Amino acid sequence: MKKFLLLSLFIGLSTLLTAQNPPTNGPNTVIGFEDIDYVFAAGDFPYADADLDPMASINVYPAAGGGTFYYDANNNGNVDGGEEITVMRNILVANIVRLKFKPDPDDNGAPYATFDFEVGDGVDGFSGIDVITINITAVNDAPSFTNTGGDQT
Repeated sequence: MKKFLLLSLFIGLSTLLTAQNPPTNGPNTVIGFEDIDYVFAAGDFPYADADLDPMASINVYPAAGGGTFYYDANNNGNVDGGEEITVMRNILVANIVRLKFKPDPDDNGAPYATFDFEVGDGVDGFSGIDVITINITAVNDAPSFTNTGGDQT
């Protein structure tokens, strides 16, 4: 009976020590500039894991607000067909640099847009949903002049 009890205690303790936990995340704000695509990095997505598992992927959801949130599959800097995030999309950590936000031309604001995300460790599933806020900073445009005819001196 003692051996059985000791074995049961060992198995229970062993299970408790090896139990995995899903990662956690938190909100974040990123700052981009007018007329320039913001390119996301893994560090833009807050991540913590009690089991020390590395971040494996993220789930992102469509953005609310101005601009275009997209996954640049061919990495050409253009929003091609099928690249805009219109439904939840899973992105591997190695490909996060293909996740981009294109503000509308000559537009800015704070907050400008938001989107929900989750982080995953590839072992224990995903965190809860949190939000990233995108602020777009105004940029001075070069002066322009249109000659409507005649001497402008």
